Amino acid sequence: MKKMGLLLIILMAVTLSAIPASKNMTFKVGLYAPAELKAGAIWGLEYGYAIDENVSLLFGGDLY
Repeated sequence: MKKMGLLLIILMAVTLSAIPASKNMTFKVGLYAPAELKAGAIWGLEYGYAIDENVSLLFGGDLY
């Protein structure tokens, strides 16, 4: 439950800080379960700026 709350706080902070940003700002939030992880899952949050259709700057964070 703590992870969900922390993820929600991070998502709200990123969203509020990006309101004045351009339309090219992109956000991805997801639940990842890589094969190497034997138990549990990884909460992932990525945001970035799309330079063009093929190139983007991404910043990511994971909560284990």
